[in-house]
Amino acid sequence: MNINLSTPRLHYNIITHDRFDDLYETLNNKDTCANISLFNWPLDNEKLKEFCTRSEKNYASDLEYLYIAYDNYKPAGHVGIYIKPDECAEIGYWVAPEFQGKGLASEMVKGACDMAFTQLNVPQIYATAALNNHASHKVLRNNLFQKTGNKNVECADGHLRPSHVFTKTQNKKP
Repeated sequence: MNINLSTPRLHYNIITHDRFDDLYETLNNKDTCANISLFNWPLDNEKLKEFCTRSEKNYASDLEYLYIAYDNYKPAGHVGIYIKPDECAEIGYWVAPEFQGKGLASEMVKGACDMAFTQLNVPQIYATAALNNHASHKVLRNNLFQKTGNKNVECADGHLRPSHVFTKTQNKKP
């Protein structure tokens, strides 16, 4: 299935090994790694290569849609939709430090949710955000996610990170 993501300011490419350097550029920051559960600091190139392989494989299998976002052709961040077996999806994202505070995360999340609801027909999307990640809480609330609970998220190093769970349900028109 060819799934397209588009938003007004950004353009997107599926994460592949060809995009490794751009992905590394958006993620190679201690604070960024601290706010996401997939990677540790210092960034491990092998783990990042595995992420590229996972993206290619799971895109081909319609399980995950992992994009790198570009602002004026500069890698600015990541947004991904992870299809879950219970017919909902999880969204994950990060923005490179030099692009933070410009509304890009809100734009990426809105675009990915619109794509998931219209092209993938998922009924519900959820996200987790660390208890102290107030910027992410704001991004999710700006996109009409509701805080629905708490969860300990397992991080790449095995520790559990206390997090809020936010949920957004597709608005079906009668």
